[in-house]
Amino acid sequence: MLFEIFNLRGTPSEESWSGIENLKDYKKSFPQFKKRDLKKHLNNSLSEAGFDLLEKMLEMDPVKRIGL
Repeated sequence: MLFEIFNLRGTPSEESWSGIENLKDYKKSFPQFKKRDLKKHLNNSLSEAGFDLLEKMLEMDPVKRIGL
């Protein structure tokens, strides 16, 4: 399941999530996936505001994730 998330959102790195390499379950050997475009993946099924909110909600770095 984790790799499915990485496949859609991209594998987190130090550049995208400062401190990720210090987490106990992080492995440098994780497959390196590129972040995919949610609009294409969801066939443009949301408005621009909807996609913007979804991107903010799915941010992997909890410091950068939107708080609702």
